[in-house]
Amino acid sequence: MVMDTRFDPLLVTLSVVVAVFASYVALHMAHNVVQARGRAKNWWLSCAALAMGFGIWSMHFIGMLAFEMPDMAMAYDVPLMVLSILVAIGASALALFIISRDIVPMGSIISGGVAMAAAIAGMHYIGMYSMRMSAVIQWNVYLVVLSVLTALGASFGALFVLIRLRSKVVQLWQMLLASVLMGFAIAGMHYIGMLAATFVHTPSVGIEDSNLMVTSNLTFTVIAATLFILGIALASSMGQKILNRNSKRARDILGQSEERFRRLVEAVKEYAIFMLDAEGNITTWNSGAERITGYSEKEILGRHLSIFYTPEERNSRAAEDELRAAKAAGHFECEAPRVRKDGSVYWANVVLAALYDGEGNVVGFSKVTRDITQSKESQRLLYESNEELEKRVGLRTRALEQRERQLRTITDAVPVLLAQLDLRETFLFANEAFCEWTTPGQSVVGKQMREVLGEENYQAAVSYVRRALQGEVVSYERQAGAHEKHMFLNVTLVPEFESVGVVSGLILVATDITKHKEIEAELKRAKESAEVANATKSAFLANMSHEIRTPLGAVLGFSELLIDDNMSASERLNSLEVIKRNGRLLSTIINDILDLSKVEAGRMEIEIVEVVFSEVMTEIGSVLNLKAAEKGIALMITSEGVVPSVIKTDPSRLRQVLLNVVGNAIKFTNQGTVHVRIKTVLGESGRSQLAFSVTDSGEGIAAEQIERLFTPFTQADASTTRRFGGTGLGLALSRKLAMALGGDVKLTDTALGKGSTFTVTIDLGITEQLLFHSAQQTVNNVIVVDPLRPKVDLRQMKVLIVDDSVDNQILISKILRLAGASVEIAGNGREAVEKASRGEFSLILMDLQMPEMDGYEATKILRQRGFKKPIIALTAHAMKEERQRSLRSGFDDHITKPIDHEALIRTLAGMR
Repeated sequence: MVMDTRFDPLLVTLSVVVAVFASYVALHMAHNVVQARGRAKNWWLSCAALAMGFGIWSMHFIGMLAFEMPDMAMAYDVPLMVLSILVAIGASALALFIISRDIVPMGSIISGGVAMAAAIAGMHYIGMYSMRMSAVIQWNVYLVVLSVLTALGASFGALFVLIRLRSKVVQLWQMLLASVLMGFAIAGMHYIGMLAATFVHTPSVGIEDSNLMVTSNLTFTVIAATLFILGIALASSMGQKILNRNSKRARDILGQSEERFRRLVEAVKEYAIFMLDAEGNITTWNSGAERITGYSEKEILGRHLSIFYTPEERNSRAAEDELRAAKAAGHFECEAPRVRKDGSVYWANVVLAALYDGEGNVVGFSKVTRDITQSKESQRLLYESNEELEKRVGLRTRALEQRERQLRTITDAVPVLLAQLDLRETFLFANEAFCEWTTPGQSVVGKQMREVLGEENYQAAVSYVRRALQGEVVSYERQAGAHEKHMFLNVTLVPEFESVGVVSGLILVATDITKHKEIEAELKRAKESAEVANATKSAFLANMSHEIRTPLGAVLGFSELLIDDNMSASERLNSLEVIKRNGRLLSTIINDILDLSKVEAGRMEIEIVEVVFSEVMTEIGSVLNLKAAEKGIALMITSEGVVPSVIKTDPSRLRQVLLNVVGNAIKFTNQGTVHVRIKTVLGESGRSQLAFSVTDSGEGIAAEQIERLFTPFTQADASTTRRFGGTGLGLALSRKLAMALGGDVKLTDTALGKGSTFTVTIDLGITEQLLFHSAQQTVNNVIVVDPLRPKVDLRQMKVLIVDDSVDNQILISKILRLAGASVEIAGNGREAVEKASRGEFSLILMDLQMPEMDGYEATKILRQRGFKKPIIALTAHAMKEERQRSLRSGFDDHITKPIDHEALIRTLAGMR
């Protein structure tokens, strides 16, 4: 008897959805399979095949679970069902292996498609054959063939889609469309195969005890497992894509920076520029160094810099002495002989500078060498010429022609201006350099000084000439020009004597000191800049010392008071409150200084994202409402007119600015109201901006104090610090952050005894959606905040605390035990690895800097050993770069010291 059959519509629909979802996951993971290399490729291929195969099999199995025959129990043969799963995974692995190759020939697509179709069809019919019931199956051959052809078409279609989309950036709709087509093709093959089967009741066929009975629990288990596996696979794939994109962007930026620096150094041909490690071994080499020394880069890298020194200097260890001098002073400069590769010696000007790491330790040196052999030779020639000239003037030989020839040969070779004049100021001799400067291409012999120099230059020199002709040696400096050649000259006039006391003329020697003057002026400017910088640094350190020592003094002082056994309970509680308040103030000072220094250095990172404006304001209102309630004043946050619901800005920096400005208003208001009005305005650049007008009913600001409001470490007057506390950094930092967000912070109104109004503006970024809008353009919307938070219970958690500080161990243990967690302690990374390997911990809190083995090494070892539970980094480093380094090193989160109790508990609760 042919059995009546039917399908559960819900399970049929669910099977198609699973097929589409599995196709979407496969398309997503195909990109990771293609992009991965080495072991990572095999890992991603295995994971993707498992997820895709299990998804396809689940679609078939849910489809068979949707098949019902009234009044007949159904079951499955477990080994055959497992075999069908393995066939599905194998088909998926084959498809992903084919598309993972760099070039996929048509032959591979055809053979792979046929094999994949056979595997999918085999999976289906093995699954059908694993069905156990009191019936036998009669097959419609034509429908069976049609189902196989459908499987073949689905396989080819899947391969082509995977190959087309495997490495492209596609739109979401394209991904969804491809997933739907692949899913319906796979589901179509299944249901055609189901239609090909006719079930005939046969009482002799029964269900064995080892068979898996079809129940609602089985259905729910298969569906839940499928969605869980596919969900995990999709999340992993999306996370890997994000990591690949960020990694590629970072590598591109670093590569561009290194290439620009390399090209800059290589472009310098006149200087030998190279880097040394801390021991003086050469690590980099430019083309200028190769030209000057004769060594190629391959020959010199890794060699000690003493290779360029003469044997005498190597024996006296001059190279090591220079490194020590540079390390001690940060800089060393000298002129000394150096040796080329071919053994020749040249004179070198050497500048050696020490390179430091972030902690001030010397990690290497930069060395710049210039060949000054020609300059040294010129100096030597000049010295010899001057000596010869003085001898000639003293001896005054009568052989004028011979003397002139000798002087011409010598003086033409030196870069100085030389001339001889008689009592009538007529030129008797001039070297080539002098002639080229005064009358290019012409001789000055026989011409008058006034004619040659010109009226202006002559009037400037005539008084000195008259003194020299009276027997006085005269020297002076003057900026002079002739024929568009301007130089700063050092001029010496030496009188010539015919006999004792009788002057017959003079010798003029002029040296070009233009570069010397430029260097002198530059040194003067550098000195002035250094003095200004030193004064600024002194002022900054003085302010820093004052602002840090004030709360530090309170912390130390009240800590000592707590030791006294005679203190009452209320006095101890008050002392603890003072310590806590001043400790938080110290943390705020350090954070503000770091942020301000980043802004000043241009390294403040601004991350512009889409932000739900109401969520930001609710969070800010929640924090500030508590402060206002403590002082008994009202805090109102309202909007006026059109305000967008979504803006594009950096939410953390916006919170920092508003918490500073509104927090100041609350701090300086003792009674009344602090009112924050939000509206959109037109900025000075013509762009729409969001404006926050913060009005308080406090004391107001005097006119003479307004100029100091936005100066770091400055408050209105000394009494302000005594009454209200603070560092004076808040408004200065807030203005710089607001400017970075495209706006500003300004004092728009103030009156003594009546209060003040500060206006904060930022760029909107997005204005497509509206939060508040009315016909009257004025709507007051007060944000209501519930500051109460539920208590977190950690009783089910066992935590391993790893820290070399006993105080930190006690503090964190106390916090966690009060929250219900059980705790164990490890003093360093090596002890943590041993305990984590022996015990079952829900979570590890890992300090980063510890003796014997630090947190990075310990985490690396634990991850290699298969430790899957969360590991959270503990560190006093609050920089964003440190957090990113922790996450890259295998940590699940990053908590900074000093420990925020609530933040620590929330973080651990979120890891359960």
